[in-house]
Amino acid sequence: MGVRPRDSVVYNYRLPNLNAAPGCTQLEQLPDFLERKRTLAERYRHAFAQVDGVSFVQEPDFDRSKYWLTVLLLG
Repeated sequence: MGVRPRDSVVYNYRLPNLNAAPGCTQLEQLPDFLERKRTLAERYRHAFAQVDGVSFVQEPDFDRSKYWLTVLLLG
């Protein structure tokens, strides 16, 4: 009763060490990476400050944006 059919799909979600090592290295660089994204978003905001009809989505008071995407509102 506990035997699976031979053609069933089985997933292996284990992460090999070779894949985990670059991920750990990137996590160590995350604060610097996020700060560079914030700086770039501020440069965009400054560059478009004088353009009529362009505004930016503001980050909420209760959190800090990761600025994965910089969103412009046109209109």
